Amino acid sequence: TRIIHRAYPSNIVTTEKGLYRVYLVTRAEAYLPANYDFFIRSAVSADGINWTVEPGIRCWITAANDTAYRLYAVKLEGEAVRLFFGCHIIGLNSAFSNDGLNFVRDNGQRISPSVGNNVVSDPVVVKIPGGYRLFHGIGNLGTYPAFNTKVFSAVSYE
Repeated sequence: TRIIHRAYPSNIVTTEKGLYRVYLVTRAEAYLPANYDFFIRSAVSADGINWTVEPGIRCWITAANDTAYRLYAVKLEGEAVRLFFGCHIIGLNSAFSNDGLNFVRDNGQRISPSVGNNVVSDPVVVKIPGGYRLFHGIGNLGTYPAFNTKVFSAVSYE
């Protein structure tokens, strides 16, 4: 049985124990409960070359009629991590974890698709003085290439 159907990796973050961790948006044929399709898993490495998939699911992402992809991890204080991920139709979403392993989805969307577009994708977050700047793409699945249509940014001082 194939466990990981496909995987979109995040950027790499460093744990407090000095390990490298990458998060993966994935779809597993063995895990398809009603109304869910994609979820986040993680893998760790001591050297950045050899990776071990960690047991468990970090966070369920979307309903089966949607697609999730393009994940970005923001390392916060201690082991805390906030994940940003793009979803077709429903926009850019996020989840938070105090330990980098057990995530809870944040309520609502961080960025919603604009009129005439149905994809918010490719989040990248940069630390700026007093906050963060989020860069992301907005496109339409009916155009090619859908993810290169427009690039936007938003700032958070929280």
